[in-house]
Amino acid sequence: MPSELSPRKPQNEMSGELHSELRQWPVQLTLLNPAAEYFENADLLISADCVPYAFGDFHRRFLKGKVVITFCPKLDPDLERYIDKLSQIFILHEIKSVTIVRMEVPCCGGTEILLQKALERAGKMHFVKVNVISVDGKIIRETTMESRYYTDITPVLNAMGMVGTKIYSQPEGEIVHIEFEPGAHLKAHKTPVNVAFFVLEGTVTLTIGEEKQSFAPAPSSTVPKIFLMQ
Repeated sequence: MPSELSPRKPQNEMSGELHSELRQWPVQLTLLNPAAEYFENADLLISADCVPYAFGDFHRRFLKGKVVITFCPKLDPDLERYIDKLSQIFILHEIKSVTIVRMEVPCCGGTEILLQKALERAGKMHFVKVNVISVDGKIIRETTMESRYYTDITPVLNAMGMVGTKIYSQPEGEIVHIEFEPGAHLKAHKTPVNVAFFVLEGTVTLTIGEEKQSFAPAPSSTVPKIFLMQ
């Protein structure tokens, strides 16, 4: 919903003239040429359209020393073309680093999604620094997004003899990719944590207590940690 921001307190004016840190033109993704030479060995900044208006120190804090690409993930009409153009930039050039700066509003999360899809299409992997800006012009989150293929991760063998690939492993949870041969099954066991299953291919049958149910690809199932599962 539209909202009016509170008036800002006066800030000390900097002495001298402020200079733009812009290094190339154009900046809008719809106008950029993926083959442009300035992308080679570039530190890439991907900015949502609204960020420079909300964050007053945009040029010094984010733009300095970088090649910028800007777009709106909500209002721009041809996002599929954007994914293709971004992927071409990564295919045609060596990119030194990638930084995203976007607004806190939910629709701006599409900035990260577009980049992820472009990296997948290009077959590239990058650590991406993500900065989230509040509507009152503050940096409220700084994280690093990693793009990689699960096939590049070494599978691990757990205590039950299952071979799985840990796609994501952090204190708050794990995502593990497991492949079973047709007809394979696990011994009855209890899980020490809550478990969610998402079937990618084939059909799996879960027995939870007295309940048995089969799942095909797409639906997910959740197993509370207190139940016996086989």
